[in-house]
Amino acid sequence: MQFTLATILALATTTLATPIPEELQERGTVTVTMFGGDVCNGQADSFQVTDGGRRCVPVRSAKRSISVSGGGCSVTTFSGTDCRGSSFHANIGSCTGALYGSVRVDC
Repeated sequence: MQFTLATILALATTTLATPIPEELQERGTVTVTMFGGDVCNGQADSFQVTDGGRRCVPVRSAKRSISVSGGGCSVTTFSGTDCRGSSFHANIGSCTGALYGSVRVDC
């Protein structure tokens, strides 16, 4: 069987234009480290969210800063322990100082 250049290009374009099914797409993964000190120091607790999803984590003791690594997710701190109240978006790859009672991860 012979293929012309036009046929090969048409097949390649069709293959590249086909979207990847959602269940096969890579999901976000983040590691959240919560600190007792103002500048990502002091007592630390951490948790990780892998392969997407949504999670609300109440803090076990007073936390004053947060560090997030990874990507593909949004991380928000809340004043309440149930992911409610005043909120602040934590930036991935930096230390964010904020007093908070819970952390929500949305991937």
